[in-house]
Amino acid sequence: MTAATLPLPNVSTAAEPRDSVALRRVNAFGAMDMMRATYVAHSFPPHFHTTFAIGVMTRGACALECRGTTYLLRPGHLVLLAPGEVHTGEQIASDGWSNRVLYPTTDIVGAALGERNNAGSLRFRASVLDDAVMSARFVRLHRVLEATTCRLEQESRTLALLRDLLATYGDARTEQPIRRHWPAMSAARDYVHAHYAEAVSLTRLAAVAGLSCFYFLRLFRVTFGVTPHVYLALLRLERARELMRTSSPIAQTAVAAGFSDQSHLTRFFKRVYGITPGAYARGVRA
Repeated sequence: MTAATLPLPNVSTAAEPRDSVALRRVNAFGAMDMMRATYVAHSFPPHFHTTFAIGVMTRGACALECRGTTYLLRPGHLVLLAPGEVHTGEQIASDGWSNRVLYPTTDIVGAALGERNNAGSLRFRASVLDDAVMSARFVRLHRVLEATTCRLEQESRTLALLRDLLATYGDARTEQPIRRHWPAMSAARDYVHAHYAEAVSLTRLAAVAGLSCFYFLRLFRVTFGVTPHVYLALLRLERARELMRTSSPIAQTAVAAGFSDQSHLTRFFKRVYGITPGAYARGVRA
């Protein structure tokens, strides 16, 4: 056997990158979620949040689809999502991507806007922005929130950034996708929110909207970005997250949120959020 044919030892020169999610709640405003994460294997299906989601890409690249547009996200890009905006996050490179995200509630955004403004109707003029100055400010704020437990400092710095961000990129003139049918779609959505833990039927939702099942199904997807059954499942996930912020056992949380059992919740939760319910609960309760 020559030197050229000697078998090489099976030794890796570097550790394989892995998904890593650091989730926590900060004292600001009574409790606000924040996250620092790296995703290498996980892609996110269409989903939404009941809070605002404001984040910055810090490494790598991914594809994000929102409002019918697909964006290529690179380091420094800001992502601005209002409550209920359906979006994805898809892998496009072997080494994945990293980001930092804050999840301010509508009450927090309302405090930044002023009492005369309606934060619930606010949207951003674009879902993705390339603003190096604002991105750097956001990363500094995120690091401060990680490092300090002083609620006054957390709230003051957060409101200062939100105020400037919303003044520059906020748009309260929300355009509804289908104006003529918005009251019907809104009524159906409100019904889903009121009965999310029950067995909701397409027939019932169409009747609430006063439309045929076929027409309602098409309008709902155009209006909200997903089909009614996906919207219901995502809403149940959001309700489960709210319950897991308390000491409620995950098995009880699953049933209370409308899932058949804990394993059903776990499978769907991991697919949409990239972490297990147990990891999420430990992060937000710490």
